[in-house]
Amino acid sequence: MKLGVLARNRWMVAVRGVLAIVFGLTVILWRDITLPVVVVVFGVYALLDGLWAIVSALVMAWPQGRHRDLDVWAVGAEGLLGVAVGALAIGWPFVSGEFVSVLALWAAATGVLEIVTAALLPRETSAHWLIGTAGVLSIFLAVLVFMVPRADSPRVVQFIAGYAVGFGMLLSSAAMQFRAPGASRRVTPRRA
Repeated sequence: MKLGVLARNRWMVAVRGVLAIVFGLTVILWRDITLPVVVVVFGVYALLDGLWAIVSALVMAWPQGRHRDLDVWAVGAEGLLGVAVGALAIGWPFVSGEFVSVLALWAAATGVLEIVTAALLPRETSAHWLIGTAGVLSIFLAVLVFMVPRADSPRVVQFIAGYAVGFGMLLSSAAMQFRAPGASRRVTPRRA
């Protein structure tokens, strides 16, 4: 991905981070939330995030100008996966115990795609490390969810909420790192 394209569209990456933070805080602040409700709220989040990721990938793949940037395929794939899992969560919230396994698979797959995205990012900023860390966090969520013996455990809800807030913060921080080449340099007048 080209840094100039990312700099022009960094707000789109930041929106995905904000969506994750809002989802996580909603789950944390909602008293006595049950796993079926978390599954539906997660479904709404995953659907919105997935749609936004697809739009972001399309916008970044065809920027204004002559050159197309097709290195955003991992973001688009992550978006398609999010839409599918979000639709599943909203369509079948009554199978919340079984859905936890689907959520863990989603987290593992998106983690791999986030690491691939990080590998495709330019090295001029630290954004590639932040997005790579978000990918590792997604894989870590998958491992934690698989390790919890009971799917209806309040711990699963806490894992999901904590992941969402952490992921959102990492994504928002990465978006702030995308600046046009030379944008962070100050021009100081030379003294004569």
